[in-house]
Amino acid sequence: MSDVYGIKVSRQGHDVKSAADTNLSFSSEFNTLKIAKIIDMTTETEVAHGLGYIPTFVFLRCNKAGEYMMGNPPYTEGMLSSVYVDGTNIYKLVAAASVAAYVVLFSDKLDE
Repeated sequence: MSDVYGIKVSRQGHDVKSAADTNLSFSSEFNTLKIAKIIDMTTETEVAHGLGYIPTFVFLRCNKAGEYMMGNPPYTEGMLSSVYVDGTNIYKLVAAASVAAYVVLFSDKLDE
């Protein structure tokens, strides 16, 4: 029995057992971001994240069409806000209407 274990997903037309890394869509051996928390920031302007370090993060915002985008929708929609994270909290600076907004925090530190 082999000591090698994990998950691999190959691209269409490639055998997952013999595919080179370039022909894999995913491998558990790849260094990928791991989600630590997803925080709903729709009505909040400051939330403690409890991680004890500055995490890598992505800000997702809903536009007027109901589609989620990373960062801000175009200002022509009349919505603008900024998000930043420190070692303790997530902060959302709001300059317009409240729409659905989420911050995805990863277990990876921002400075790594």
